[in-house]
Amino acid sequence: MVGPQQRGRVNPAGDDDELPPAAELVSGRDREKVGIWMPRGLRQRLRIHAAVLDREISEVIAQAVTEYLDRHDQQRAKEGLSPIPLR
Repeated sequence: MVGPQQRGRVNPAGDDDELPPAAELVSGRDREKVGIWMPRGLRQRLRIHAAVLDREISEVIAQAVTEYLDRHDQQRAKEGLSPIPLR
């Protein structure tokens, strides 16, 4: 099994400044590398689904987590609870 490959980054401004190693700029958004623990079977399912969808694993995770949190926020609103603050 081969791990994730490093992709070359091109800086359109031509500067040699690099982003911090744990962050990268993607479509105008900052992304940070985080580690998570998950059961092996779930990781395998995730990898297969990402491949079938022709998407990065991080994209599939981001969409799934966003949908889950949106549903949670809607449920809290239905119950009359205040929204969870973002910061």
